[in-house]
Amino acid sequence: MSSVIQNILDNVVGDGARPSKFDCFINFQAPLFDAVQDIPFLVKTSQFPGKSQEVIDFKFKGRTIPIKGQVKYDNTWTCTFYLTQDHLLKTAFENWIEAIDQVHNMNQTLSSNIKDAQRIHANNGYVVDMKMHQTDFHGEQSTAVYNLYNVFPKSVSTVDVDHSNVGEILEISVEFSYSHYDVYNEKVESGTYVDELKSKTQSTIQNGINAIFGNDGGSSTSLLSSFINKLIDPGSPIESDTIENMTSRIIE
Repeated sequence: MSSVIQNILDNVVGDGARPSKFDCFINFQAPLFDAVQDIPFLVKTSQFPGKSQEVIDFKFKGRTIPIKGQVKYDNTWTCTFYLTQDHLLKTAFENWIEAIDQVHNMNQTLSSNIKDAQRIHANNGYVVDMKMHQTDFHGEQSTAVYNLYNVFPKSVSTVDVDHSNVGEILEISVEFSYSHYDVYNEKVESGTYVDELKSKTQSTIQNGINAIFGNDGGSSTSLLSSFINKLIDPGSPIESDTIENMTSRIIE
């Protein structure tokens, strides 16, 4: 019974979505960070966004009747990044935040990067679209893609330092705002890791059969191969007649 349940779960869940198999693609509206292609490797943690349905409490004759309101997005997305020694990524996000406010900047001697960003924001806006991918077991193929729209950073965390902390890399957390998102699924062509392992096992056994009986082993090879296939697949029962026929063939 347990093998049947396990086989069903394998077909339904497959390898499952793994928390460590994801990619975040961070974009900048202005050229505030040159090595954008390196950002996915600096991301330590994040989360796939969510949404909820607001409920309106309708009062009627002493009772409260919940009725649908409107869909509400979390509107907040947080990423934790490893910090490089030059703090370039932290500076880039802070410059983005500074460039959004074109009137009330505390520092009137803004850098050229921020001034360039302000000009770009004035023409193209200060928000961008970003993506987050769930990948397969091998991390080679995207299985689900989240598109976040109208994204901009709203806070960059402080960085605590400590002389007694050795062997660790500093981190920063950046909190983004976004208006909404959509998600679409991509079909995995390579199958699950379990399927691939089963295929490799079956191929290895088949090669062993050919080595013992020869490629022209005829019905003996075919019968033993059928037995092995059923042995690998727990959903296929092995009849006693199959075992007896295989045994007699081998004895012959």
